[in-house]
Amino acid sequence: ANAPSSPKVAPPEVIIISSGDENDSSKRQVGRTQKAAAMKRLTSSVSKAVDNVELGRLVGEFIQVLRSNSSKFMTKEGFAFLDSLEGQLVDPDVFVVDSMQQKAPATRSADPLQGMRKQASHAETIKFLRQRMTSNQALGNSQVGALLGAFTKALRKGAARTVTTDGFAFLVGLEASLQRT
Repeated sequence: ANAPSSPKVAPPEVIIISSGDENDSSKRQVGRTQKAAAMKRLTSSVSKAVDNVELGRLVGEFIQVLRSNSSKFMTKEGFAFLDSLEGQLVDPDVFVVDSMQQKAPATRSADPLQGMRKQASHAETIKFLRQRMTSNQALGNSQVGALLGAFTKALRKGAARTVTTDGFAFLVGLEASLQRT
């Protein structure tokens, strides 16, 4: 009993079209690792800074690291940098101040959010802080540190923890403020 033989059908040819980036997830991981390493290096450099100009340079590098990565998400290493920088600015004994150097005038209130409505969103808070940081008002280190602390707190409380355009403007203003002193 011969069974009728059926013709053999070749399997369909599969063509895969790709961009050549077969390991996108591994490339993202490398980017995250490089970003984290750069942030850790910057954080350790903050405590070694000898003056505000050096701190301003580190803030500039911090901004570059944030902008070089497609994700503007603030990582724990980024928060560690901001916390370390705030600590340097708030502690008056960190730098030896030349007695001939003029101190910035004190403001009426140490509260960096003075004049801000109580129930402001995190985005509104960051915008308000950006305006305070980028004003032409001379600020002392403790005042800049208080603004930075409020900025970091607003970033932590924000749902996305992403550095927005206003956030970058605040950081650029911070860099400029430190470079001036």
